Amino acid sequence: DTTKIEDEKRLNLLNISLIRKLCESPGIILAVKTTVLISFISFLFLLVTQSDISIGGRNIPLILFWQLGIPFFFVIFLFAARFGCGICPISSISKFFNKRINLKIPIPSFVKNNDGWFVGVGFISILFLEKYTHMAYSINNTAYLLFVILLAAIIIDFVFEKSAWCRHLCPLGGLGGIFSMSSMIEIRSNRNTCTTICTTHDCYKGSERAAPCPMFLHLQFLSDNRNCKVCLNCIKNCTHNATRLNLRIPGAEISSLRQTTLAGALFSIILSGLLLAEILFQSGVSKVGFPFIFSASIFFALTLSLTSNYLTALISKETVIEHIKHFGYTLLPLTLFGFIAHKTVDVFGNAEGSLMIFNIYKLNFNFTTAFQLLMVLTGLLITEYLIYKIVLNKITKARQSLVFVIQGIVPLIITVIYIMLFFT
Repeated sequence: DTTKIEDEKRLNLLNISLIRKLCESPGIILAVKTTVLISFISFLFLLVTQSDISIGGRNIPLILFWQLGIPFFFVIFLFAARFGCGICPISSISKFFNKRINLKIPIPSFVKNNDGWFVGVGFISILFLEKYTHMAYSINNTAYLLFVILLAAIIIDFVFEKSAWCRHLCPLGGLGGIFSMSSMIEIRSNRNTCTTICTTHDCYKGSERAAPCPMFLHLQFLSDNRNCKVCLNCIKNCTHNATRLNLRIPGAEISSLRQTTLAGALFSIILSGLLLAEILFQSGVSKVGFPFIFSASIFFALTLSLTSNYLTALISKETVIEHIKHFGYTLLPLTLFGFIAHKTVDVFGNAEGSLMIFNIYKLNFNFTTAFQLLMVLTGLLITEYLIYKIVLNKITKARQSLVFVIQGIVPLIITVIYIMLFFT
């Protein structure tokens, strides 16, 4: 049976006729991309010409970008992987110029081989500058950030071939790639069908039904979400019913990654520290400056994780780097759910209410804090499950329990700190 589900723990959403029709529709994604592009251009116009427009004492462009747009990005990562990259207006504008003039210089091997470091440093720098310059409260700084990213994308794609910006250098794309590993969905193929039936490779080359894969991926060899934009072109192009849009446990791919990198694993660990820095800075608990909070939080996350990986490497008689590559990514679900919890305050504030129990006792309740607690604990549960799966797959049976305990302590400590700060 060439359409057999290869992994029973995943549900192929394309088996639902309505979802398949939506994914195969040539107009749906185009309509969404056009709407997002028009909205983005309008937003840039608003930034430049109507920067003082406000509501409730807050600047409307800043509300739209920082209090609505950024939290929405993290929600998309969870529910739709890199779908945001598939409809990205910056990519659309860059491609508009790229189709008309392009030097088509091959991407240097140095960039290809070290793109994880480039996007990691890029995003860390953006996050630091955002907090250090109070960018979320400054129209000018927000405009500078967006126009610099847009200009960089246009220039890079003008010079190099094959969507170099999106594939190798975009900091936001890199963040999307790493967090999409924790998504609830994935696009994969029935490899039996690809191997035995397909001869045209339309998912890679494109056809009259849709354009080629914008990230130059062949669906048969796609094993994780990092580089997939979820543009749905492969679903439209495949005539053999081999594509699968899977619903899965968030982050399921992390326990069986085929290509781990030190840069990706370290970036995953650092992200947990960056979230800690954001929460500390916004809560006002610490009275020291943000550069110190920023550096100390990253140092704490790295030290905690490196210590656990050093100990488990000694126990299993492997290298520390190999253990970092094994277990570094497991923090991603906890961190993604943590970011969603943290950004909840930006959108809803502290939503408080009360509950009358048996018409006798009135219980005051903070819905925002309760939601934050639920999100962080869910992330912890998934992260611990992934650690357990990796331990079963990578560690000899005699040492599994000890390795699991040591590795499992790290996300537990981080979770406790997050929760303490949320309740502060």
